[in-house]
Amino acid sequence: MDRLDTRLRMVRSDDGISGEIKWKSLSEANYECYIEFVDTLFESILSGEVKFRQMFLDRTFVWQPKRDQAEITDIESQFKLYYQFLKHAFGLKYLPRAAGVDQIELLVRLDNHSSQPNKEKLVDFCATLPRILERHDVRVSVSFLNSKKAPRIQVWDLLIGAAGSHGNRMHLKRSDGQRGMTKKQKLRDNFCKHVYQSLKNIDAQTRGSKAFNWFETTGLGTNFANFYEPNLRIRKFIPKQHLVDAG
Repeated sequence: MDRLDTRLRMVRSDDGISGEIKWKSLSEANYECYIEFVDTLFESILSGEVKFRQMFLDRTFVWQPKRDQAEITDIESQFKLYYQFLKHAFGLKYLPRAAGVDQIELLVRLDNHSSQPNKEKLVDFCATLPRILERHDVRVSVSFLNSKKAPRIQVWDLLIGAAGSHGNRMHLKRSDGQRGMTKKQKLRDNFCKHVYQSLKNIDAQTRGSKAFNWFETTGLGTNFANFYEPNLRIRKFIPKQHLVDAG
């Protein structure tokens, strides 16, 4: 990850961009740099140096508490999803055991957040993961990074922005009297298509998949180690207790 950070910084430096790279800042002037920025990550995923995991929450399925359950805030829900994502999406239970090493240290680095109580609760939860996953040779520590200083978080901001724009069909939105896409919509749509096609190609090359859906959980086959093994996996969360919001 540190090597990836270095390469991302070099892309930003070579293109003369000193500020933070963010989805909302995508423009004609920086388009090629932003493409090169995400391609740098894709190259690391394809080579196997980096594993890619992306989570989606389908808001069509609205969580409904049971009668004896208290409502939770959006922030609390967000941190619960962080925990479930860390617990399941990376297949840590199937992490290869390191020969001659008594303990494997996993460093979880997340984008910083203003909610200190929820951050502390997440850190406490993560400390229990080795016991829950029956991997007593693993220790998990969590830290929070400032996105302005972390290219790895900035590249994720681009991917998340592209996913949200593509999944919510923002290129089809029209204002009163608008015909066709605006320049901004066209630019973002082209970027989204590039990201989707890149992920699809990685999935085909590393998993042998003939079909790829950006917004559906990737299959495991019959091998649960596939939680860990593939270079790329998508995970969609749907609450067990939910109503469907047709809107």
